[in-house]
Amino acid sequence: MNLLGLAVSAGINIGLAALFLTLYSVFRKQPVNANVFFARHVWRDQNLKMDKGFTFQRLLPSAGWIKKSLQPSDDDIIASSALDSLVFLRIFIFCMRLFAISTILGVCILVPVNYTDTQVRRGNETDQLDYFTIANVKNGSNRLWVHFSALYILSIVAYCLLYLEYKHISQKRLEFINATRPQPDQFTALVRAIPREQEHQSYSESVEAFFARFYSSTYYTHQMAYSEGKISAMLHQLEELIKKGEELKKQPTSERIKNSKRIIAWFGPKVDPIEVNSQKIEDLHQRIREHQSALKKKELPTAFVSFKSRWGAAICAQTYQSSNPMIWVTEWAPEPRDVYWPNLGIPYSLLKFYSLGVWIAAFLLTVTYVIPTSLVQTLVQLDNLERWFPVVKVLLNFPGLNQIVTGYLPSLLLSLLLYVVPSIMLILSKIEGHISRSRQEREASKNFFYFLVGNVFFITVLSGSLLNQINSFISKPTDIPSRLAVAVPRQAAFFITYILTTGWAGFSLELLQLGAVVLNFIKVHIFGKDKVERSDVYSLPYYRIVPSVLLFILVGLMYSLLTPLLLPFLLVYFSFGYIVYRNQILNVYEPAYDSGGQMWPHVHFGVIFSLVLMQITFVGVFGVKGKATASLMTIPLPFTTLLFHNFCKQIFYPIFKNLPVENTMLKDLEDEKHGHREEMLQVLQTAYRHPTLQSINLFGVNNSNTEHLLA
Repeated sequence: MNLLGLAVSAGINIGLAALFLTLYSVFRKQPVNANVFFARHVWRDQNLKMDKGFTFQRLLPSAGWIKKSLQPSDDDIIASSALDSLVFLRIFIFCMRLFAISTILGVCILVPVNYTDTQVRRGNETDQLDYFTIANVKNGSNRLWVHFSALYILSIVAYCLLYLEYKHISQKRLEFINATRPQPDQFTALVRAIPREQEHQSYSESVEAFFARFYSSTYYTHQMAYSEGKISAMLHQLEELIKKGEELKKQPTSERIKNSKRIIAWFGPKVDPIEVNSQKIEDLHQRIREHQSALKKKELPTAFVSFKSRWGAAICAQTYQSSNPMIWVTEWAPEPRDVYWPNLGIPYSLLKFYSLGVWIAAFLLTVTYVIPTSLVQTLVQLDNLERWFPVVKVLLNFPGLNQIVTGYLPSLLLSLLLYVVPSIMLILSKIEGHISRSRQEREASKNFFYFLVGNVFFITVLSGSLLNQINSFISKPTDIPSRLAVAVPRQAAFFITYILTTGWAGFSLELLQLGAVVLNFIKVHIFGKDKVERSDVYSLPYYRIVPSVLLFILVGLMYSLLTPLLLPFLLVYFSFGYIVYRNQILNVYEPAYDSGGQMWPHVHFGVIFSLVLMQITFVGVFGVKGKATASLMTIPLPFTTLLFHNFCKQIFYPIFKNLPVENTMLKDLEDEKHGHREEMLQVLQTAYRHPTLQSINLFGVNNSNTEHLLA
């Protein structure tokens, strides 16, 4: 792709971004759209009053929302949207700092060094972008020492920023643990693989006997998990009937009876629909109570065991309970709203097999996507396209069509092609057996990142001769650095357009929430429903966004010294993303859980992976460019990066895995001092009660999975 094709792609994406931003700034001012652009505020306060008077100011686009989104402090974000939201935003802050330094280093130093050399011949057939890349530096030139120095500087900067960010987030996590009021998950351990002793008739009795014996001073209570059967579907049906009854009560009696159906076809008196609905509710409620009575006979060998103190829970959750490691298996319980109850029925002994099956499924999905991803990349290579489809040569003679096909279309098609993959990965992570939604999202995020590395980065880099490249990698693994060194720089223009499509235009579309606006219009103007329900409020899809950000960190590090002109586009991507998601977190998304920032170790590993791959590639770059000494001196860098990762893992990761016993004891003493202990013990009696055993409120919807979330 030449600079003209890149300019066409940039123009299309910038135009779309400007259009979406303009529409958003106008749409967000309309009171009817408050359910979309301020969904979490409307949900939290159903009586929130909106000024519905018409003014011309509402028709004028403005950028005031940017200032408002930047005003809240970190503590405000934690208080409003949980620590996970702040950690997510810190990813963008880390990226802005890293790539701001990289941009200064690349644009101010490396671009002039590259452009003023003469390795690439100036001519019409040459990709003009090559003049600004390392490809334009003569083989064996001493100018390559500038790139070598920049590689070490960038690596050291990345180490420093990663360390500071890990330290900062770890401190925030400790503050979160120490500052919050008592939470049920801090007093509760999840116990799996419970053996049924011969002298006990049920798993519940086994749990009571075991913990009353070995944790006599700290054990408080427990809640068993059950095989719920059809009760969940019946509860959902009951919830819908209750909603329907509330809507019927709003209608005038005469109109309600007039529009109702007769008992038998067209004969007989009309019946008040409220009476019919109430009878259905009563019958269904009775059936649910009968099933609930029988449910306690369907115990699973899994329980949530609560203790009188954090210290007791920590001792239980962080130690082995038996000489047989396959029974009485304990871990920290997720917070009640984070529990994914269906997976508690999976036997603990089968979890490894479930994990293996999901790994195979994710691998097959990645391999399957190689074919369509490779076909998309053929659009970038016109010579292959024209050879396979001669008619294309005639079509591409139209002015501007060539640039659109090779510049904008591949990145757009790839974005559309990948849209469903995160949802598939989330489904696979649920099948894998994780018992918390937060863990499921982290695992889906990890698998999607590996998918993107394989299907977006490597397939793009190796497009055109994929099978030959893979065969060479397997037969001669020592040639990987040199082959990457040749292949990576060729795809810089594609990644620039991909950044523009998924970032600039994509973030603007995220703001606009076009699908939600259309659905809200239908709901309000056709069905006359203007209240925000739980189904209208979504949580931030970390599993979809975080892997894409990590992919662009990989792309940025790989191209920071090869094609520095990519860096300004990437810096705008992270800056724009930071502003957009601050706005969305503050106004649109409602947190579904708070894992206390446990996403960051996964992000840290993704950055380490990208650093190692960049450094290995530059071993080959300097070798291909005839600078053997620089190549040898680069070899220690990947090992240094792995040592740094191990260092951070030793001093920071335990904070994310377990609770320090010292902190738990201090918090217990503080609870005693302020009288919070008795309040927490009362909450623990029902905090982990199985959803199908929750009390049913026939006068309003009562969903135990969301009442804590939406309080």
